[in-house]
Amino acid sequence: FTQVPVDGVKHWHPLVANDVEVVLDSDPVETFDAMVRAPVLVTAASAFSYTAALFCSGEVYFVPYHMGKLTGWK
Repeated sequence: FTQVPVDGVKHWHPLVANDVEVVLDSDPVETFDAMVRAPVLVTAASAFSYTAALFCSGEVYFVPYHMGKLTGWK
């Protein structure tokens, strides 16, 4: 999930080339719900993804942020 356009942004190419779905500008409630239900969640340095990770029962890959990493997060 992102608010950065996929077209023309070089750093999206490896993801899209490997059949990773990139969702642009979706509803925040739907985004949060999908993040919580994700089998694998990679956080960003944001309170939004951190909060979703708190409720996620899947694997969580934590990007360093001023909030601490929980036990079990990678």
